[in-house]
Amino acid sequence: MVLDYKDISCQSLPTLATPTDLTEIRHALKQDQCTENDIEARTHKQLSGRHPSAGTQQLSPVAAPNSGLVTECFEKLSAHDLQEWEDFWSGAEHQHPRQHPIFAAQEVAKGRKVIFATGRRNSTLCALAVITLVPHAIIPGIWVRAYCQSGPICDDAETMKEFLDDLLCHPSLERVGSLHITPYWLNDDAKSLSTLLDAGNWREAEGATYRSTGLVDLDQPLETIFEKMSKSARRETRRASRQGIYIKPIDKKEEAELFFSSLNRLRSSRGLPNVSWREFNAAFEKVLRPGNFGTILSAWKGNEFLAGIWVVRSNKTAHGSHFTTETEPLRAAGNLRIAPAIWLEAMRWAKERGCVKLDLEGYAMPRPGEEKYNIYKYKSEFRPSEVIRIAERKKAVSTLARILIPPHYIVEKALNLIRRKMPPY
Repeated sequence: MVLDYKDISCQSLPTLATPTDLTEIRHALKQDQCTENDIEARTHKQLSGRHPSAGTQQLSPVAAPNSGLVTECFEKLSAHDLQEWEDFWSGAEHQHPRQHPIFAAQEVAKGRKVIFATGRRNSTLCALAVITLVPHAIIPGIWVRAYCQSGPICDDAETMKEFLDDLLCHPSLERVGSLHITPYWLNDDAKSLSTLLDAGNWREAEGATYRSTGLVDLDQPLETIFEKMSKSARRETRRASRQGIYIKPIDKKEEAELFFSSLNRLRSSRGLPNVSWREFNAAFEKVLRPGNFGTILSAWKGNEFLAGIWVVRSNKTAHGSHFTTETEPLRAAGNLRIAPAIWLEAMRWAKERGCVKLDLEGYAMPRPGEEKYNIYKYKSEFRPSEVIRIAERKKAVSTLARILIPPHYIVEKALNLIRRKMPPY
């Protein structure tokens, strides 16, 4: 890594590459009017816990005065780094699929930059984050915001606090307006983390402290799961089978295009932005077609597409990301409700890959008259447990970037209006 010494300060220090850098960095820090204690703390923190990546010379060992966190950011991961990432991710209590590097491809396809952040304590990986940077619409080199979707991942609140503090002053985010996070912490864990985030002045980005969702217990035989579903859901599942409707994963591009078109028709009808073809195609090629970390399960009658569900997973939990149906063919099939049958197949797919929970990605006890009553009503047939998770939080990073944000939103709004009038391809 090439060091830009004019950017070195008490608040941010780039990753060291060779032992000869130490003298120059200490000199730069003194010019920045750092105290001797600041210099010692910053240099020791960067040197302790540093591990060699491919092509990087390892530093001579330096005894750290304490067991502080060492935070680093990378634009690419070596094979060694990726394996270490997967090992930590797969065993983490608060794991989520969107924090696996394989999901970065669809963010890059949207014209965004992705960085991979790691936190180490005593050389041991204890925190990670896939962070997406959204570029300014008209000013190169400025990033409106950075998203850490369903992350960062770490398993204790103190590490989370220290990791977030480090990220906020890391050089990789120095031209970012704000950092947005949604750690996958549930129920009591979510409440304890919320208290910590409040104390750190992390503001609510959605006007709410928590999101509500539903978890289906998969740690039981599929037959038991089916028998626990509502009587109506079981009846519709059997009716679909009698009509010769079959469910299969999509692995052909032409079938994926049918799902893509159906999904965007549904989203448009609900006033939601379309999923771009570039984003969808990247997800399909990297995640959904291979079928390990995600899939599209589709329902067919003969050669006619009826419905599909986009599912992704971590080691412990599967997530129903998108669900779409074709109204006319289902009406022709006697107003068949296909949701119970296709969600049951999603549960089967998740169980076969070791998942013990299915997250319905949005659920609350259905109450007549509420906006999402019909959606929550059909999801209630799967007998989920209602849980809360941390809603999106945000915190300012760069004052300069935030000053430049208003013209970005003017351009972005105009572009969105144009996109809605254009086909998603």
